[in-house]
Amino acid sequence: MNNREPDIIYGKHPVLQCLDGRRVEKLWILHRLSGVDPFRRLAQDSRKKGIAVSYVSRQALDRMTGSSSHQGLAARLAVIDTLGYEAWRKALPRPGNPALVLVLDQVVDPGNLGNIFRTASAASVHGIMVPKHGTAPFSPAAFKASAGTLDRVPVTRVANISNGMKRLKDEGFWVVGISMEAPTPIFAEPFPERVVLVVGSEGRGIRPMVRKTCDEIRSIPLTGAAGSINVASAVAIVLYEIIRSGAGSSR
Repeated sequence: MNNREPDIIYGKHPVLQCLDGRRVEKLWILHRLSGVDPFRRLAQDSRKKGIAVSYVSRQALDRMTGSSSHQGLAARLAVIDTLGYEAWRKALPRPGNPALVLVLDQVVDPGNLGNIFRTASAASVHGIMVPKHGTAPFSPAAFKASAGTLDRVPVTRVANISNGMKRLKDEGFWVVGISMEAPTPIFAEPFPERVVLVVGSEGRGIRPMVRKTCDEIRSIPLTGAAGSINVASAVAIVLYEIIRSGAGSSR
């Protein structure tokens, strides 16, 4: 199936997460579940928030989600606004305070994008920067992969990633890029308290001009048969190494 309607997410966890974030315009519930808790209470609570609720057949849910794994629940999302750079920057911890920022240089796969946002939310990343062009859209597929966390980390789109990174450096951030060819491993020395982690696209990695803007490049050592890992896995490994080292957070 591939006829999913635009801006539709599905599955219990993604929908419930977005309901908490007040991003839902309309909710569809499988008709036979209308009198079953927690679906009955979910419908009541949603109507109190002004969200339209409809009961539909399984065939209708299959058609609108493009999937049979919707778990009897689907929702239409309101448009998710990214922040302008200045508003986004002001939401970050002020200079002199620990902070952790993630820069995604043209991550094009929606599944990887969603998984990265899920990990970033779990790791208490303070903000994410992406380029205006060449990045996967914040689509239903990305929402599904993020388990509903795509709107939980402040995000800004900028025309020029390198310029955005330079402005962060002016705010006291140290910028670390990740490349599998770098001789310095991620655990060679502790990360600074204010750190920007930069990862590149699947296959190509960080673009040359973005790489030149980094203060240093580190790698993830691979000791097994696999010669590479995907970008979402790389982000998870490095974010938790940053946390383990005590950087990027006041905790």
